[in-house]
This record gives sequence, structure tokens and C-alpha cells, in this order.
Amino acid sequence: MTIGKRIKIKRKNNGLTLKMLSEKCKLSISYLSDIEHGRRKPSLESLTNIAKGLNTTIFILLEDEDGAKGFSEKTEAEKEIYYVEDKSLEFREVLQKIKGFESWSIEDREELLTYLKVKEKVRNSQRKK
Repeated sequence: MTIGKRIKIKRKNNGLTLKMLSEKCKLSISYLSDIEHGRRKPSLESLTNIAKGLNTTIFILLEDEDGAKGFSEKTEAEKEIYYVEDKSLEFREVLQKIKGFESWSIEDREELLTYLKVKEKVRNSQRKK
């Protein structure tokens, strides 16, 4: 199933029209329609906004029906992140720790993402000094 189809199903399951989702995620109706119909692929930023608008995560939207991540629909950058064979031991360990992230509770996911955002801000502010 394509990412567009998953977005459309999730949108309809949430009782949202394209217009409603458009307003929630600050994207145009035509852009969302193009994504749902497979005419365009969303950027990571757009996908993040769509996931928030649908009250879900990017991981859920990228997930295949059987729960496996389909690399065929992922960008080269996403493949680079998730393909772990040639990653450092530490990075592989991090990926193993977050395995199954999409099945975590919303609170646990939000907590991890909040921590990572705060950590990023701290690192950025330290670099500026």
C-alpha cells in the first residue's frame, strides 16, 4: 500500500475531509490530494505535518500492512538512516532501543521526541558559544 493510500485511510478513519486536514497541517488541499493519489511524494517536513494533523506518527504512515517498513517508498535519506549494517555500534544500539517505536504509547513517543528536540536545542546553543 502506498503512503498516499495510508494517509487517505487514516484521514477518513479520523473523519476528516481534505479541507479539514489541510487546515490542521497547513498544506494545500491540492497538495494533499496529489499525495493521496500518488502524484506527489511528501517531503519529510510535510509528512511530519500530516502525521501531526492525523494524530499519528511518521512511522505509522510509512508502515506496511504487515508491520514491516517498506524501503521501496522511502527516500535515499531514510534508507541511510534505517539501514544499520555499516553503522557504528552506538548507532545500532540506539536503533535497537527504539525498535517498535510505532507500537509505543503516544506518551512514550512524545516523551522521546521531546527529549531529542530539547537535546538538539542544547547542542545548538552550545555550538553558538
